Amino acid sequence: MNMVSQIMKPNPPYVHADDLIKEVFDALYARKLDSIAVLEADEVVGIITRSDIQKYSFDEYNQIQAKTAMSPNPLIISKEISIDEAKRIMDEKGLSSLLIGENGRLIGIVTDKDIGRFDHSPKYAEVYNRGNVYHDQDQYDNATNQDPKDAEAYYIRGCAYNNQGDYDKAIVDCTKAIGINPRYADAYYTRGCAYNNKGDYSKAIDDYTKTVEINPKDADAYFNRGGAYYKKGDDDKAVADCTKAIGINPKHGSAYFHRGSIYNDKGNFDKAIADFTMAIGINPEGSEAYHRRGYAYNRKGDYVKAIADCTKAIEINPKDSDAYFHRAGAYGNKGDYNKAIADCTEAIEIDPKHALAYKIRGQCHNNKGDYDKAIVDYTKAIRIDPMDAVAYNNRGNVYNRKGDNDKATADHRKAKELGLNF
Repeated sequence: MNMVSQIMKPNPPYVHADDLIKEVFDALYARKLDSIAVLEADEVVGIITRSDIQKYSFDEYNQIQAKTAMSPNPLIISKEISIDEAKRIMDEKGLSSLLIGENGRLIGIVTDKDIGRFDHSPKYAEVYNRGNVYHDQDQYDNATNQDPKDAEAYYIRGCAYNNQGDYDKAIVDCTKAIGINPRYADAYYTRGCAYNNKGDYSKAIDDYTKTVEINPKDADAYFNRGGAYYKKGDDDKAVADCTKAIGINPKHGSAYFHRGSIYNDKGNFDKAIADFTMAIGINPEGSEAYHRRGYAYNRKGDYVKAIADCTKAIEINPKDSDAYFHRAGAYGNKGDYNKAIADCTEAIEIDPKHALAYKIRGQCHNNKGDYDKAIVDYTKAIRIDPMDAVAYNNRGNVYNRKGDNDKATADHRKAKELGLNF
């Protein structure tokens, strides 16, 4: 009987319970994983998926810890169960991977792809049996020393370095793997992730491009390349790559979400709404998709739907400052300044550096005729973002209404210096 131990990947990637979800996000996409184990004191305490982290806004990626976002008490199997039984469990529970434990420790992972490869070629088990001895970093090092032509050993160690945040070493190991096997798509992908994490988007794009040349069905490579294009300011190529990823994997919620966000930025609100609706259908617990769709509805003048979406986002994640901020915008456009002010105040309590919330609250105070409060809020917005020409201009308008012409002139002059055209 063929056992899971024959095909499991040892030393699987994991995150710590105290890690920020930004680190979780990087680990998932670096290894093209749908989920990753969460460890505390070397014991598995949970599992966290892409859908779990999509519940949070990007601002919260550097605030929320893995232990808050994870699902506790994950299913862990023994390495002694059969491959057929592992496949049955995956099918029954709708899982794409299973964690493997021994004496309370995480020792491996098996995915549906591993089982698929084994079904196609039982020799696959022989290849992965080599990996079962590589349980720590020193043994990965020994593996590469014993067989300097072992591309897989370099690749696996490169993945480990990438997950640990040591991107330079990850790049070196993936480069060695590619030198041995120039058609190693996963090595190009992981090296691209390391370059991306270092902020070298041009090299990341080159590696993701090579990945899809070798494996045109790699949806994550298209998605990540789209992200790199976006960071370089090439929105059109970013949209095209998200579209490619969706074509390969119609359930790629992140691709819909990011394409929708770009459409929002470009003012194409109908397309943005369609994409966020798809993202919500795939992951109904993602707060950010709701409030970004709410923003699009707000810009289209559908304030009722905007408020409903932002309210739903707040129900999912009461600490989502942008959900309050976007709902405030819709209330303000409806003329309900008191509710708008209350929502801006909530956003500021969650994120005291939320310059836009101060600015919108200042505008609402201005519309109510509370000029002194408006000036205070615009001043706080300017302290957070001294390059905000609109905040200077708006504060100048309030000074003008108060009859303080000198301060009004100074603010309008500063707004013009910062590039605001009157």
